[in-house]
Amino acid sequence: MTEKLTRQGIRARCTKLLRELGLRRTFTTEQLIGKLAESRGRPIHLDPVRFPSPGPCGLWVATDQADYILYEADTSKPHQEHIIVHELAHMVCGHHAHEKTQLFPDVAPELVRAVLARKGYSETHEREAELMASFLLGRVEPEPDRPEPSRAVAALDRILRPPT
Repeated sequence: MTEKLTRQGIRARCTKLLRELGLRRTFTTEQLIGKLAESRGRPIHLDPVRFPSPGPCGLWVATDQADYILYEADTSKPHQEHIIVHELAHMVCGHHAHEKTQLFPDVAPELVRAVLARKGYSETHEREAELMASFLLGRVEPEPDRPEPSRAVAALDRILRPPT
């Protein structure tokens, strides 16, 4: 991928990649993870961590045995889902992960989690991953215990509306 893709070019590429995933019209985050794990031939592990501030909200680390998505533990569930799907979007787009073996060949994975920060992607990769994440999140089925946004907004409106 060239670094100078236009906004229109990024959108077209994301649309094409989304079609090529072969997922149903709507899907769960777990189904997306399963599809990517299958196509990559290794499991994808999700690990909540407390990143230092200021610091990243999420990180994808690849090893020969598995992919690890580290996401901020101290944030809301919808934000965590966005972080996770953003990191999955890097996989969908074919970006390279932070590879533990290349960055820190002699360091334990636990320590890698503590010290890595998002520094390895270009601005174009980040824009592409963010757009792909938006496309994916637009098709993710809401969790059963979380109301759909329109219902949540209506409930907040009822609660916050001044009495008449």
